Amino acid sequence: MAKGINKNFVEKYVLQDNEKILWEGNPKSIKLFEEPHTTLNVIRWAISAHFLICAFKYFSYAQTISIETKVKFGTTMFLLLCGIATAVRPFLNIRNLENKINYIITDKRAIAYKKKNSEAAIIQCRNLKDFTEATIVLKDDDLGDLYIGPKTGAVTRGSRRDLPPVQRDEDYIMPLVFYNIFMPKEAAANLPDFIKVRNFDKKADKRAA
Repeated sequence: MAKGINKNFVEKYVLQDNEKILWEGNPKSIKLFEEPHTTLNVIRWAISAHFLICAFKYFSYAQTISIETKVKFGTTMFLLLCGIATAVRPFLNIRNLENKINYIITDKRAIAYKKKNSEAAIIQCRNLKDFTEATIVLKDDDLGDLYIGPKTGAVTRGSRRDLPPVQRDEDYIMPLVFYNIFMPKEAAANLPDFIKVRNFDKKADKRAA
């Protein structure tokens, strides 16, 4: 789905009446190691290692005491699964973004959506009239992030997360990120004039360092 939008599906289940698509795209070629996600991944893997160590320590300890076998193995497996799930989460996040998420800018809204089934989509959208600023973070290979709304640390750290299945009323005023899209300036050119766009060149920042 994320390789190109299904026009019929989008018109029926994503767009509002008389809403016109100005731009569409999706995340591409996401690198595992990219700040702040490199630091977040290291933290996740440290937590994962902690779960795995606890699993082996618990199993060794359980061998020396009187405890039901199903409790011993159940607890050990729970700790192991927590560790494995935490370790693979960064890889799953990237796979999900590249293969399932689509972005759209219309004459009314910025939309991130994921097809849920043949007749439904998980949608996060923002009314463009509610925002006055956007930020482009330029990266290598003509890729970059487009932040519609304020670019905060919390939004940056959460930019690889999956779309929440339900959009709450308070979400409409929160920034929306189009993550690692191709030619983000072309996407931003479709935003209304009252949204002021600023550029942050990650490549230049890297060269300066």
